[in-house]
Amino acid sequence: MIGSTLFVIAGEDTCSGKTIAPKKKCSFDIEFAPATPGIVSDQTVDVAYNGASPTMSLSGTGIAVTLKAPSKETFSPVAAGGTGKSKQIKISSPATVSVSLGATTVGGSDPNAFTITANSCTGMLAAKPGNCTITMEFTPKTGATGAQSATVGFSYTYGANTGAVSVPISGTVK
Repeated sequence: MIGSTLFVIAGEDTCSGKTIAPKKKCSFDIEFAPATPGIVSDQTVDVAYNGASPTMSLSGTGIAVTLKAPSKETFSPVAAGGTGKSKQIKISSPATVSVSLGATTVGGSDPNAFTITANSCTGMLAAKPGNCTITMEFTPKTGATGAQSATVGFSYTYGANTGAVSVPISGTVK
């Protein structure tokens, strides 16, 4: 039915493989899912039936989705075994589309020195001006010394496009 992998049938399809009575309708949704940014044209959808098969032209523009995040976050010094003041790490989307967010993780050299205390960066991030916040605390373990560092972030998906947000975080044990 669709002559391209850039456009896919999405949702309910009441046409494919069905017999449609005279003067009745069927419907289906088509989703544009480009793998790379750019203009796509000369694509078609054909609806085969007895008699002439109508063809509809499809086109779209694939956009790159990049979320905005701080370049780094530095926490105030904390004694080993203590808990520092919370910091909110704001992530925003300048895109005009919603983005599906993956699980938020803390990784890097010292991931156990930081704790996520609240996280609204889950599920879908709304289109512009969509934003979410990860609230964290610097919680260096007993016996920790010196500088502690990690990264906090998640992957995201829009259609066939993927990306990741990773914010370096650091703190010093006093």
